[in-house]
Amino acid sequence: MENEIFKKQSSYGNKNRLKNKNKEEHELGNMQEMLTVKEASKFLHISVNSVYNMVYESRISFYKLKGKILFKRHDLLDFLESCRRPSAAEHIANKGILNNIH
Repeated sequence: MENEIFKKQSSYGNKNRLKNKNKEEHELGNMQEMLTVKEASKFLHISVNSVYNMVYESRISFYKLKGKILFKRHDLLDFLESCRRPSAAEHIANKGILNNIH
């Protein structure tokens, strides 16, 4: 009987440890997604000063944690996408589509 109770308690402990491990791995995954200013500058291929300027001008989303500026990788990708300019071929294609609509 005592052995069965111990097994049940152990199984509950294992489940809790597994939940905690999964939670830690999820949080670690989120933290690996976070970039510092220096990492963001390398990711964007711009200078550290340019990153700070964009933060100051609120042109880029960021997090501030205990005075440290951090960025989510997907926010940087969204920012890059917002900077995208269509090629001449895309302009022509879009004009053709618009002309067909009218």
